[in-house]
Amino acid sequence: MDEDRRTQYLVHRILSGTLIFKRKGRTLELRSPSLELKYMADVLYKQNYEQNIYEFILREDIRPLLLKAGYVTPLHDEDVKRIKKKVDNLKIQLYQNFWDRTKTRRNRQSLASAKNRQEQLTSNALSLDHLTLEHHCALQSMQYIIKNTLYDFESKELVINEETSNKEYEDYLHYINENSIDVEEIKKIARSEFWKGYYSVCKENSFQEIGALTHEQKTLYHLSVMYEKIAEHPDSPDDAVINDDDALDGWMLFQQDKMKAEKQKSTSKTDKIGSSQEVFYMAENKEQAEDILNLNTVESMNIQKDRMKQVMGSDAPVEDQNLQDVKLRIQEGLRNQQKRV
Repeated sequence: MDEDRRTQYLVHRILSGTLIFKRKGRTLELRSPSLELKYMADVLYKQNYEQNIYEFILREDIRPLLLKAGYVTPLHDEDVKRIKKKVDNLKIQLYQNFWDRTKTRRNRQSLASAKNRQEQLTSNALSLDHLTLEHHCALQSMQYIIKNTLYDFESKELVINEETSNKEYEDYLHYINENSIDVEEIKKIARSEFWKGYYSVCKENSFQEIGALTHEQKTLYHLSVMYEKIAEHPDSPDDAVINDDDALDGWMLFQQDKMKAEKQKSTSKTDKIGSSQEVFYMAENKEQAEDILNLNTVESMNIQKDRMKQVMGSDAPVEDQNLQDVKLRIQEGLRNQQKRV
């Protein structure tokens, strides 16, 4: 199946909320669970949790076992934060050097290595999750949903019943998991012209009622909104960057850092200014001088113009107390003082 045809197939599959596949000569259909069915699965999770709370390890108590088995070290959390920061910085570098082939190739190699380390740390922390109560409850809830949403396409009857063996169920579950659409694929779909034809017309109404949305539908919608906002951004990147997931992540991280720095700069200057009437900054170049001047309000800029006219129109030096705006401010202060008396 070529790329365009596969995109069309996946869009229709996601919109339908179903997965149709063949198993042992039968055509099967996995339907999207209703909101009521999802709620019942949550009820089942809660009941299983309460009934088995003393029979399994809780996820919050799994860390000592992970440490003892050597899956994680005492510095695991710090390592996770450190590698995440490294991955983020490499993505920013990838974006900033996107058009430099040599740097881009080197950045991609470093990023791939850092991602592998990040995945390894995550995988290590989940090594014993199959022993936890939360994992047990999640499996029971999943089995309940699949049992009530997997139909024979021809007879429209449920497939899983009392006679279904664990091996058969695991075979169905394996195929369903193997054919789930990962987020990288959904990103490609969200960028495709075929999907945009649906999205531009339907927007929020592309799917069913909100409570019955599948995970894939919600992911596709949120990613579509994200790409739409990126396209509307005043510094929107080139299509080549948008189509590169890592470079686009780098662009978004770069914009976040830029916004954060500008906010801190603005807050710092506002705090310094406070109630001061005049604050002076040193400019290192013309651009900085313009930025500093732009910090003034319209009223302040008008005062500067009036002062310049007064100074330029006088043959002798003009002292501060003789400036027209200063005189007016002093007179106003005296009037206010007299009113209070």
